[in-house]
Amino acid sequence: MERLAGEGILTNCLGSDNTTADFNSNNNPTETVTYCASKDATADDWGGTGNRVSQTFTFANSAGDDWHLASGDAGAKDYGVDLSADGSYAFDDDIDFAVRSGSWDIGFDEYGGVSLSPPYRDWE
Repeated sequence: MERLAGEGILTNCLGSDNTTADFNSNNNPTETVTYCASKDATADDWGGTGNRVSQTFTFANSAGDDWHLASGDAGAKDYGVDLSADGSYAFDDDIDFAVRSGSWDIGFDEYGGVSLSPPYRDWE
């Protein structure tokens, strides 16, 4: 997520099984949410385009903390938007440094790329 002048921008974000709401604005009325997916009905609370609500996500091994999308996922796989030329923060890889191609997935992982064991990426 990126913050610009008090505005929250969420794109290609996946929210699931949170205690209150998968997407919570914290009373920020200027959220921009596009191509996001939630297990509950909150991903489309700000309008936006391409959002998916009430989805079921299938992960490689959630019990073992492997949150990579499974091959049979129908909630996030191939529903994202290409951000490689994004005007605010362009990138073309996922959490494992695998280059995204074709139809992008919603979430931190592009299915079919390299799968690294946790922890995934050093953000510092």
